[in-house]
Amino acid sequence: MLKTTFNISRMDCPSEEQMIRMQLAGLTDVQSLQFDLPGHRLEACHAGSYDSILAALNSLKLDTQFVSSEEMDARDLNDSNRQEKEAHMQASMIFTSMDGM
Repeated sequence: MLKTTFNISRMDCPSEEQMIRMQLAGLTDVQSLQFDLPGHRLEACHAGSYDSILAALNSLKLDTQFVSSEEMDARDLNDSNRQEKEAHMQASMIFTSMDGM
């Protein structure tokens, strides 16, 4: 399993995070995504090459740049999955609270 980091300079709000999640949802080798909106960073945990991820991100025209890619061990993957679930729940609460406005 690999962890690849991308810098996405035009990603700075939850709506862009959601666009990216939807764009990458069809890629079966992507296991988890960790977003850092203030830092304009995305960490993707995946099998195989990052080329399909980069191509999908580039199609959104958010000025995506590859930063690095490294091997992950099982503990890192479990931590990443837990963080992604927590971030997804937080985003869901934000979107749900905005529905009432």
